[in-house]
Amino acid sequence: MSLISSSSWFDSGSRNQQGQLKVKKIMLLLSMLWCNLCIAGTVHLEYQNWDGKNGYQDAQAVQLAVGEDLNKKINADVRLTTINFDSGAVSSSLEFGLTPKIPLTDSLNFYTRVSAGHAFKSTGNTQYYGVEPGMIYKLNNLVTIRAAHRFRGGFEENSGFETQTSRLWTIFNITPKNFIFIRYDRMRGDYDMDSINTALGIRF
Repeated sequence: MSLISSSSWFDSGSRNQQGQLKVKKIMLLLSMLWCNLCIAGTVHLEYQNWDGKNGYQDAQAVQLAVGEDLNKKINADVRLTTINFDSGAVSSSLEFGLTPKIPLTDSLNFYTRVSAGHAFKSTGNTQYYGVEPGMIYKLNNLVTIRAAHRFRGGFEENSGFETQTSRLWTIFNITPKNFIFIRYDRMRGDYDMDSINTALGIRF
């Protein structure tokens, strides 16, 4: 009987330690994000409505992104995303990216965003990378069009992050410091979905 009690106590203690470790990880991520907010050049909050395709479930996601121009041609950003699937499962990720830009004309820029992230899932954590080449075209001072194709993969085999996503944005400048955008994503690979995404942003 004492062995059963001891085993239960050990299991409970192990679960508590795992819970404390998760809390510490979350606090560390929030601290890192707060530090980036303090020096951010832009911040935007994005809502994503995922329409699962080919048998994949629907989901809703919220993303907080902060960015800063390191110079006139390179931008750095951090993105914290939480995804709520219709099944009740929840996934979160923290992603860091660098985006060099090459001006082609006064209105047209080519860019490639290179990123790496850590996803926290109920089935286990995953490290992943992304490469997103695209074009940005400024129609005028109020409207900008952006198109890209993102390649994403996991650093480990069978990560579930092998996807390709075609993306199209329309960005509207409400004021010189405030903007909104609407983006359509078409993702195919380990997860198939189409999504309509909207965001409100602030420039500092």
